Amino acid sequence: MVAAGDQFGADLCWCWGGPLFAAASAWAGLAAELAGWASSFDAVIAGLTGGPWAVRRRCRWRRRRRRMWGG
Repeated sequence: MVAAGDQFGADLCWCWGGPLFAAASAWAGLAAELAGWASSFDAVIAGLTGGPWAVRRRCRWRRRRRRMWGG
């Protein structure tokens, strides 16, 4: 008969606990590194799409198109 607090077997938990905690720690480190990469990627994309050059280029293209079609 198994005691109420020992449903999974204490000896099994102690055998697998170390490697599981090490793997969980490694995954947490990887998640933190990926979060850092994502924030720097967001900053680069925001800088590229929000620059003043993007607006000026669109205006130049519209002017050229109007000149080509006579309007």
